[in-house]
Amino acid sequence: MKITRKELRKMIMEEKANLSETSGRAFSPGDIMTNMGTGFTFGDEASLYVEGNLLNVRDLRALADALDRLYLGQVIPQGRVGFDID
Repeated sequence: MKITRKELRKMIMEEKANLSETSGRAFSPGDIMTNMGTGFTFGDEASLYVEGNLLNVRDLRALADALDRLYLGQVIPQGRVGFDID
């Protein structure tokens, strides 16, 4: 199937308009597909453990704090470190 330049330009303009419409709106938790798992667990085999829901701000803060402590070397992991989304 051949497309003329005019048709291609029209398609590009339509896609640009579509992208600019969707990029201007704010993110909402409703944008996340709820049939996907949002529960998570993060930890090692002994001392490091955080669990929660990705849609909960406090749980995300706890996850970010645990990752920060791990990155800065404030926590030394015992064995493997895992991250699981349910």
